[in-house]
Amino acid sequence: MKKEEKVLSNDGELGQMEIDYVKVYQRHPEWEGRTEICSTPPAIITGPDVMCGTTAYGTSPTTIGGTWSRSNDAVTFGGGPAGGNSVLVTANPASPHTSTVLSYTYTPTGCPPVTISKTINNGTIGANVFVSRNWYLFKQDFSLWASPNISGASYSWKVWYGRLGSNLNYYTATGNYITTPRINHYLYTPYDINWELTITTNCGQKTIKGGKWSLISGNISMETAPNLSNPSTFMKADTTEFYLETRFTEADSLLYEQTVKEVIAKKFIENIKDTLAIADMIGKIRMEALEPYLYFSIDSNFIPAMAQMALNSNIELETSKVYPNPTKTSLTVEVSNKFDVNKPIEFKVLNTLGTVLTNGVLKDVIKVGKIPSGNYILELSQNLHKEHIKFIKE
Repeated sequence: MKKEEKVLSNDGELGQMEIDYVKVYQRHPEWEGRTEICSTPPAIITGPDVMCGTTAYGTSPTTIGGTWSRSNDAVTFGGGPAGGNSVLVTANPASPHTSTVLSYTYTPTGCPPVTISKTINNGTIGANVFVSRNWYLFKQDFSLWASPNISGASYSWKVWYGRLGSNLNYYTATGNYITTPRINHYLYTPYDINWELTITTNCGQKTIKGGKWSLISGNISMETAPNLSNPSTFMKADTTEFYLETRFTEADSLLYEQTVKEVIAKKFIENIKDTLAIADMIGKIRMEALEPYLYFSIDSNFIPAMAQMALNSNIELETSKVYPNPTKTSLTVEVSNKFDVNKPIEFKVLNTLGTVLTNGVLKDVIKVGKIPSGNYILELSQNLHKEHIKFIKE
C-alpha cells in the first residue's frame, strides 16, 4: 500500500488495511518530516550509585548494540566497554578519582544515537568538609556538612567548639548536615572548632578530622574572617576543608528562622519514623537558608559575599580563569599552566553546599544555563591537581 492512500471504513471501525497503514507510518517517521517516535524517553542505566569491588550495570528497558564508556579511570570495565546492554565495572584503587560518569551510547531504530549517563562512586570513602560559623546578635553556632553526600552512607560527627583558650563545648550528631547548639560569643573574641567525621558505607569505614581557630590581628582582639581574594583564610591547601562565615542582624535572625520553618512546613515526609532522614532534611534546609548571609571580608569591612563577587569578579581562587563572570548561559575556561591541555581535564560545578550540579570533561565551554541563579564553585581537576574558581550565575 502506498503511504498516501488512506482508506477509512464507513462503520468507524479500523480495517486491516488501515492498521497496516498505521504500522507503516510508525515505522517510517521520516515520511512527511514526522519524528514523534524519537521523542520516546531514553533508557536509564541501572545499578547502584556507590559500587564496591566489581558491580554489574545495565539498561532499562533493555537495549542492544550499544557501547559503554567512562569519563576517567576511577573504574575499569571487567568485560570490556563494548557490546550488550550490561557491563561489569571494577573499582580502580590506583586512580586518584573517587567517582566517574558511566555512559552508554545506543541507536534506537529509525532514530539518531542516544547517550545516557550515570554518576557512580567507586567505593572510595572521602569527602570535602564545609564549616560555617554563624554569628547572631549575642549567640553563635557552627554548621558542618560533607560533600559529596554519598548515597546510602551514614555520617557520625564529633565536634569541639567555643572560645579560643577556654573549655570547649562537645557535641555529637549524625547525618550529612548538622548544626551545633548555640553558645554565647563576645564580639570579636577568637574561636576554636575541631571536628571528627566517621563515614560508613557498604565498602567500609573512614574517619577524617579537621579544625580551625581564628587569628589575632596585631594587638587587637579581632578575628580574621574568610577573605575571597585569599583562599588560605577559608580553604585548606589540599582543598578538603572549607571554612565560611555568616552574620545576622536581629532582623536577619528572625527572617532566617521564619524561612527555615516555612520551607520545612512545605516538605512531605514519607516516613515519620525515620528520624535520621528527617534530621538530615532539616539540616540541609538550614544550610541552604544560610547562603544569603554568607560573608567575606575586605579590610575588615564586611559585605555579603554575592555582592563582593559581583564587584570583584576578576578575583579568582586559583590561576585558571573563567568568563564571562557573571554569566547567564555558559562559561569559557582558561586553564593555568599547571594543567596538561593535551590530557583530559575534569570539571564539576558545585553550589555552596558542595552539591555537584553538573560535571564532565572540559571542552570548549561549560553550559550552565539550566542551573538556578546564585554563586557557585567550578572545580577543575587533572590527576592529583585541583583548582577552584568562584562564579555567579545570573
